[in-house]
Amino acid sequence: RAGAPPRLEPHSPPPTASTPMGKCADLCCAGHADPEIRAFYYAQPGRAVLFISFNFLSVGILALANEQAGCVADADGSTADCDKRVYGARPSSMLGLMATLGSIITSLFLPYAGAIVDYTNHRLQFGRGCAVVLVLVNAVQAALFLETWFIFAILQAVIASGAFLGHSIAMWAYFNDVCRGDDEVVKTTVATARFHELLGMLSYIVLVVAVTLPLGVGDVATARIGQGVAAAVGAVALARSWTLFAPRPKRHSLPEGSSLWFAGFVQLWDTWLELGRSNPDLRTLLVSIMFLDGAIASFTVLAITYLTQQLGVPGGLSVAFVGGTLVFSLPGTVLCRAVARRVGHRRNLMLSSAYWIVITGAFIAIFSGPRYAQYVYGAMPFFGVGYGWVYPAMNGFFAALVPPGRGVELWGWNLLAAALLAWLPPLSFVVLNEVLGDMRLGFTMLIAFLAIGLAITGVIKIDVYQGPKADAAGKGASSESSHAGVNDASVNGPAVTPVAA
Repeated sequence: RAGAPPRLEPHSPPPTASTPMGKCADLCCAGHADPEIRAFYYAQPGRAVLFISFNFLSVGILALANEQAGCVADADGSTADCDKRVYGARPSSMLGLMATLGSIITSLFLPYAGAIVDYTNHRLQFGRGCAVVLVLVNAVQAALFLETWFIFAILQAVIASGAFLGHSIAMWAYFNDVCRGDDEVVKTTVATARFHELLGMLSYIVLVVAVTLPLGVGDVATARIGQGVAAAVGAVALARSWTLFAPRPKRHSLPEGSSLWFAGFVQLWDTWLELGRSNPDLRTLLVSIMFLDGAIASFTVLAITYLTQQLGVPGGLSVAFVGGTLVFSLPGTVLCRAVARRVGHRRNLMLSSAYWIVITGAFIAIFSGPRYAQYVYGAMPFFGVGYGWVYPAMNGFFAALVPPGRGVELWGWNLLAAALLAWLPPLSFVVLNEVLGDMRLGFTMLIAFLAIGLAITGVIKIDVYQGPKADAAGKGASSESSHAGVNDASVNGPAVTPVAA
């Protein structure tokens, strides 16, 4: 869930002043003459393609894990009944283990990455370094073979996940400086970047599927081609992006005797304690996000496993399922705006969470085995709408509860909340799959996390920020009476993708 903070405040002015909308010769100019906004437009599709390529890589890893374990698909293409092990686990648990490890790594790395951006003069170098690492990891993974798949799985979970998160933090820090708190610039830039991001991901998925599916090259060869294409596209886009960004000075001075790692954690902890006194409803929302985002972010990884291993869907077509959800996320965003205006932020998030519970439960109940695989694409629109609804709902409610002037500071906690428990749903899936051999039961754990997040959201008393006194006393307008404050900027949220970092 890699979105921009809807409310932004400037720290240090950029060295190149933002210029009015106008013509330029740049491919991704989009009518804007500011080089750093163009850099943002390049970075969005570049990093998105590099990350979504994991879907092709994952089906290749599953195929090789099954081969090494000796699991042979039945006549319907399913390996759900195979109880053989590879590296001590079922092959169908591999993606869940990767997601678990990756989520833990990103949770630990986020405070350090934020401290580099805040407390040093090396934001530009840090962003460039993360971009280089992200491209190199994807390029290396094009050499996916039986001898390399396991080390590549670890490489993806640890190095690629950390590099993607670090790149995102550096990039959004630039976005804050360039937009300088101008709501119109924020809306225009985020909307244009979202278009570039979605276009890049869809074009990439369509290209890889269109080339590999007619040739029948198989899941492993498809993964190799996907990684090679992603590395090439990502290298060009990110290289152009980071040549347009300019150096930045540090935002804060590091306390004497403190390390970057320690300073990042201390800053987050102090903010958490302070929110308990000044803005408890926002802190409650962050707890809700831990469960909701943890479940929804895990769906993509677990869905790839479920589609290929339980239902026997070919690997390339399972990735096409993910691509279809991207298309249908657009009407979901429109739905989010309409519902938020009518019922307010709190109820909007509750309704979107309830919707996810219903469609996930229906998915598990209906698509129980390979005989239903041909109908699974009928679920794409429902999950696409769900993605397009719930993420803007989360970010819109977060933006509405953030006190004026604290958007950038608290956005770090929003990112951390999304990552803190993201390891638990895939781990629950792995445990149930390993002990009981039932992927359907493991998948139902997502519903439990969604239900917990929904219940926590219902505890929140206000719909928009009422000031410290209202927070402390629990006063102020209720969510039912305050939804008049809903606006387009607050519900737009991030670029809507099911592969959020």
